[in-house]
Amino acid sequence: MKKQFALFLALVCIFALAGCGNTADGKTTETPAAKVYFKAKVLDISDDYLLVEPLEGTPERKSADRIKVSIGDIEEEQSLRYLAEAGVDDTVEIAYNGKIAESYPAQTNSVYEINLVAKAEPMSAEMG
Repeated sequence: MKKQFALFLALVCIFALAGCGNTADGKTTETPAAKVYFKAKVLDISDDYLLVEPLEGTPERKSADRIKVSIGDIEEEQSLRYLAEAGVDDTVEIAYNGKIAESYPAQTNSVYEINLVAKAEPMSAEMG
């Protein structure tokens, strides 16, 4: 019985170590983060970030009412086209790694893409 337990324990250790090893070229293997999506309203735009308000009902809204979304590392072509024409009050869908830094405003730095959901309605200048 002790031999079977020792063999079982050895196999568990071997499989555990094999799962977090190095590749043939010596680099550590790392699983890429899954994309998490949320919809938000754009509040402010700068060269480095968008300040957004997550829409009601999203899990991100339960975490924060304002999120500073880093845009400096975005390479996805459609996102870059949107960012060139981004406007305050646009509704966007943001793909990120699911991690939000708890600060105020909250922050997310690993952003993969930003897509336009709805362009803001232009303000009509009614003079009367």
